Amino acid sequence: SISAYYYTTGRDWFVGTLWVIGVFLIFYQYTPQKGGRPRSSQPLIQSGLADAYLGKIAGISAVAVALFPTYPPAGLMHPPIIGKTHGVAAFVLFACLSLFPLVLFSQSRSNLRLYKWCGWLMVIFLGLIAAFALAPESLRQQLAPGRPVLVLEWLLIWAFSISWFAKGYEQMTTTAA
Repeated sequence: SISAYYYTTGRDWFVGTLWVIGVFLIFYQYTPQKGGRPRSSQPLIQSGLADAYLGKIAGISAVAVALFPTYPPAGLMHPPIIGKTHGVAAFVLFACLSLFPLVLFSQSRSNLRLYKWCGWLMVIFLGLIAAFALAPESLRQQLAPGRPVLVLEWLLIWAFSISWFAKGYEQMTTTAA
């Protein structure tokens, strides 16, 4: 997984990046634009509070992923609860990130299809990671050379990035108009 970089010389970059992302998300505040009303009639979505709450949960999860490393490679040990906490925090982080395009970004009048595609792809990738984690050890060992969790996490991050940049571009062009 991407989290295995913790056990390489890239540990400082990995942990530092997670802290930056976490702090950014904790303090992320979305302010709805005056001309663009969301499709939803939910007050939390209309006010932008859903964005703030989702950002805070994702941010705290990102910090937890940084603080609690994944299961170590063979030869190293730490209490299993640390690896489990990491796994739960990573799942919550990715689940929250998938809700941004699925629920929040898709409130806009444009790029609806792109946001829905990105969000559902993220849910599928997250589901495949969960299926891999719950698969029998023999199957996981068989699939391990292909690094399925690393690939799926990478795809998850790309799907989120595409939706985030598309939303940013949409906001920028809407504001400029």
